[in-house]
Formats: sequence, C-alpha cells, structure tokens
Amino acid sequence: MLFISLCGCGQMKGYVLDQPDSDQITQDFDTRDITRESVDVFAAKLGYNRPWPPEKWGLEELMYTALYFSPRLKVARQNKELFEVSAQLSGLEIQKKVQVATEYHTNEVNGEKPWGLGFTVGLPFFSEKKQKVLSEKSLLYVDDATLKLTQEIWLLHSELRNNLFRWNANAAKR
Repeated sequence: MLFISLCGCGQMKGYVLDQPDSDQITQDFDTRDITRESVDVFAAKLGYNRPWPPEKWGLEELMYTALYFSPRLKVARQNKELFEVSAQLSGLEIQKKVQVATEYHTNEVNGEKPWGLGFTVGLPFFSEKKQKVLSEKSLLYVDDATLKLTQEIWLLHSELRNNLFRWNANAAKR
C-alpha cells in the first residue's frame, strides 16, 4: 500500500505562477455584454452627477460599481424577469375546444416497419378556478423574486459598507 502511495506522488508537477493579465480582464469585462451601457452611463442614469471614474471612492461609488458588475444581482434580475414572463403567460386564456391532429407512425419492430395512422386529441385540462389559482401563484413567484432581488441589493450594500469601514479603520491604524 505504501508503495502505491509513493508511486502516485512521484510524478507531481511543480506549480507555475501565472500572473493575471489586467488588460485582458478589463477587456473581458467591457465586452461581456455589448448591449449594456458603460459603467459611467449606468451611474449617471441612476443619478450620479460627478465625473467617472471618481477621484475618491466612497460607499456611493462602490455601490454603483457593484450594481453594475455583481453576478448575484444579474441572476436575481433574470429570475425576476423569468417569473414576470411566466406570470404573463399564466394569465393567457386556455383554448376551450378539443383539437384532433393526425399522426403517422413507423416504428421498427423485429426488423419490420409496420405503419399506422393515429390521432392525437388535445383536451383542455384546467378549470377556470385552477387557472385563476395558477395565475395568482405565479404572481406570488414574481413577488418572491422581487424580494430576493431587493435582498441581494441590501446584502451587497451591507457587505460594501462593512468592508469600506474595515478598510478605513485599517488605513487609520497605519
């Protein structure tokens, strides 16, 4: 057993440090979504009226940047949009008529290909009461997604505030 363990360790490769390329990282951030405006335009739309990038970074500037770049907020926004579309679709009327469509089957069985003509029948299976309940339920999902988005924004703000406080406290100690 010891021999097998030593053989496994015999071919360990050394770690080669790969420095991050800041230009490439910046380019990746800038090109991640071509339909999205730049950070300075985004901050200006939200009411930031000073030149960007700021000379002195405070909680407000960090928050605008975090709102723009945070992947957690992007996921929360997309979930909210998804549930809004789902709520709109759940409010649509279901067709109340029976639909019949023809089908053609050619499934191979034991090397032979029998064929047959079939019919597909589509029946409406939601009552009006059930459709109303599903529509109301989808609106609750929209409310939940909105609350989760608000929670993510609050958590982001809280984390930024705490980190900025720690950074300023450490800077004051120096």
